[in-house]
Amino acid sequence: MNKKISRKNKFVYNTIASITNQIMLIISGFVIPKYMLSFYGSEINGLVSSISQFLGFISFMQAGVGVVVQAALYDPINRDDWIKVSEIYKSAQRFFRTIAYIFIGYTLFVSIVYPIITKTPFSNTYVFALVWVISINLFSQFYFSITNTLLLNADQKAYVSLGISTIMVILNIIVSTALMYLECDILMMKLFSNIVCLFSPISITIYVQKNYPLNRKITYDSEPIKQKWSGFAQHISAVIVDNTDIIVLTIFSTLTNVSIYSVYYMVVSAIKQLLISFTGGIQSLFGSMLAKKEEEKLYNTFNMFELIFSWITTFMFSTTITLIVPFIRVYTLEIKDANYEKPVFAVLLSLAFAIFCYRTIYYTLIKAAGHFKETQTGAIIEVIINLLVSITLVKRIGLLGVAIGTCLAVSYRTIYCVWYLSHNLIKRPMLLFFKNMFINVLAYTICIWLGHNFNIKEYTYLSWIILAIKQSIINLIIIFILYMLFYRGKMLHAVKILLKRNKKV
Repeated sequence: MNKKISRKNKFVYNTIASITNQIMLIISGFVIPKYMLSFYGSEINGLVSSISQFLGFISFMQAGVGVVVQAALYDPINRDDWIKVSEIYKSAQRFFRTIAYIFIGYTLFVSIVYPIITKTPFSNTYVFALVWVISINLFSQFYFSITNTLLLNADQKAYVSLGISTIMVILNIIVSTALMYLECDILMMKLFSNIVCLFSPISITIYVQKNYPLNRKITYDSEPIKQKWSGFAQHISAVIVDNTDIIVLTIFSTLTNVSIYSVYYMVVSAIKQLLISFTGGIQSLFGSMLAKKEEEKLYNTFNMFELIFSWITTFMFSTTITLIVPFIRVYTLEIKDANYEKPVFAVLLSLAFAIFCYRTIYYTLIKAAGHFKETQTGAIIEVIINLLVSITLVKRIGLLGVAIGTCLAVSYRTIYCVWYLSHNLIKRPMLLFFKNMFINVLAYTICIWLGHNFNIKEYTYLSWIILAIKQSIINLIIIFILYMLFYRGKMLHAVKILLKRNKKV
């Protein structure tokens, strides 16, 4: 069954599906908040964003366990050992359904406490109901789809779950925008939106049940997922980085600042997710190579992806930094209840997310190797840095404080991942990483300096698109020249490897 599609084709399908899914998520991420700001205002948008982040914190309960499960599945799937696969599946399903039940209690806590600690334009009862409505989608993921999605990912068939997710996103855009145009109440709009989101977990579950020979009644004597709790500590930082800023702003600042943050976050997060989508299938590809002990192929493949991904990341975020403020001006032109023009904050937040993306390729290999316990210290320190700096600075400098906290935290973790990889998985000098970062900083500096020469005369989407085309072309040329100047040999070698893989993989 699983051998009918080649590893090469699975990788291609996964990459295409991942990019398509992220494009639709980006569209959704821009369209729905835009209409929410227009129809409901900044405070309501900030309220919904804040509640979503509070509920998202429960994700730390499963943080890291998912990647541990996926790593544990590579070898038995490669050997067609469906007894072992069934044991891992059963253990994972038990864990995630336990989290689903815990999530119900956590949602009750948030629904009671949140109205007390936050000033909102709604009654406590209304906010109570809104919390429960927003929780529907997250609960369904824990209870139904996470384990099934991880199985598909480990089998290099993520394109199935991603395809279903893409359909769900399209349906959600249609339903949400239609309800807002009909001037539907925010509570009812979010209720129907989250009901639509149930399409994805239920469909994925049905697919796995029909296509995988799993023994769901299987029992086991010893725990089949050995590093489950190490993975728990490992990935807490990712949740903290994604959720702390808005929660700190909610408690120590205002919902207006939450709304401002969420708009900028919408842009940089979209770029981050689009970049990560280019790595769709890489972890399972690395995992397959590690399981088969293809060391030379792994080394060459990693080097190729590192160079290409770094180049793309530099281009995407240098362009983001120069275009984000003009875009926000156009995006919020009709919004008069808050000042959304925050250039320094925009640069800091963009850099933080760029650093996160540089880390992705290194951390992906760490996850594929299953080195969770070995690297959990770095994750814990990242959490501490983010919390301490953000809470300390937010009262003094507001939005800038949380951006600085995030930037310092992800910088530390990125260096840590590179250090661990260099000493334990792919042994090579860290100087190569710092050289690459120097070149990237140089590229950012030149692109930002040149970007000051371009301005929008009329604040329209057409004017911004023209500006974006000009800036993108200039940035592309600059970064290409710099990379050819410093990495000519490696870039040509990467092309050769890519061509070789197209023939042999």
